Amino acid sequence: MVSRMFRLVTEVDKERRNLLRTRLRETNTAASSVLRSLRGDLGLPGPGSYTKHGYDVLCVIPDHPPGAREYTLVEQWG
Repeated sequence: MVSRMFRLVTEVDKERRNLLRTRLRETNTAASSVLRSLRGDLGLPGPGSYTKHGYDVLCVIPDHPPGAREYTLVEQWG
């Protein structure tokens, strides 16, 4: 009896995986308004535009979340 063994060596094609991941993400985002709002730019202007419209910066928390700043703005009435 002849027995042959072989090993199939496969390597993950990183370029193809990244291409498929990108296409899948784009397709899912286009199909879902929820994903579009979560992944898209929220379009919020910076604090400078609010101060031009009468808001004051009450406090700034640096690095919250990491890499960003959290601003608390208040509007003066009357």
